[in-house]
Amino acid sequence: MVRRVIYPLGLLLAGAFLNHMYTSILSTSRILNGYLVASKSHSNANANANYDKDIDSPASQVTFLMILGVEGTGHHFFEQLYKASPSFHDHDYNILKRPLFYVKQKHKGLWSAPCAEVEDNSSMRTEGRSPYDEVVRLLHDIESKWKNKSNRTTAFPISPSYPMFMGPCRPLQYPDVDLLYAACKDAGVSCKHIVMTRDPHEVIRSTTVNRKFSGKNMQIKLLTTMLDVINTHLLSHREGFLAHWQYGDAMPNPVLGHALGFDSAEQFSEAYAEAFRAPKIMSDEEKKELIPAYLQPYMDVFARSMDRVKLTCQLQESSN
Repeated sequence: MVRRVIYPLGLLLAGAFLNHMYTSILSTSRILNGYLVASKSHSNANANANYDKDIDSPASQVTFLMILGVEGTGHHFFEQLYKASPSFHDHDYNILKRPLFYVKQKHKGLWSAPCAEVEDNSSMRTEGRSPYDEVVRLLHDIESKWKNKSNRTTAFPISPSYPMFMGPCRPLQYPDVDLLYAACKDAGVSCKHIVMTRDPHEVIRSTTVNRKFSGKNMQIKLLTTMLDVINTHLLSHREGFLAHWQYGDAMPNPVLGHALGFDSAEQFSEAYAEAFRAPKIMSDEEKKELIPAYLQPYMDVFARSMDRVKLTCQLQESSN
């Protein structure tokens, strides 16, 4: 008896589309030391040539930018770049931090409240509604304050890393993008996200050698989990994707310059060069010394998770 297998047309089309997109991505990428690396292209140069053209939205729009990336991928750099931008407004930039993650009283922060039972040592009920309403109010008030005050984009980054801070609840201390996008919708404001990635070995060196956040095995496992959370956030909120930045890129992504309100490619490039400090390139011997053979299986999984995030970004860049 011959069995007939029927494939739904929608699945066939979706499969063909994904195959085309991944083939396109891989054709413009290369494998270096077992990891996916984007090949050099002229895309940024072309975007710089068209810097003054509208990219996405009216220049006067107020945008809240979520910076998604694991520890060690460049949050401190991005903060310095933002402080050098025309968008920088210290008070309103900092005022959003506490209702999102309240370090000293976890139960008062929208993202920190789940850790209250572990760290506050109190029987106080975790209250999500109050900080959520406060975040909605602040988003609305900040947008109302700055809308139409400038002929350029005014951006307010929200940039905690995955995870953030130390303590016994560290694995749960990461941004909840779903909650923040819900608050943005309720506040009636524009929110987007930028994704930051970096060479996996450089991330582990940054977070376990330069800054001793934890032991290597635990850090590799935790950051692998965080990358998978980020990838889920990307897939769930693809409409909010704005740009991807790979730590170490010599050519700044002009979309970042537009998002931060820089007037020209030259102005943005100067600020970028001033803020960015290129890391020392690791040799193969240094990588082997950093990651002993007994940790290599975990490191391979970490690298694959980083690659998945990059591929998701490239797919969304291609489809936007």
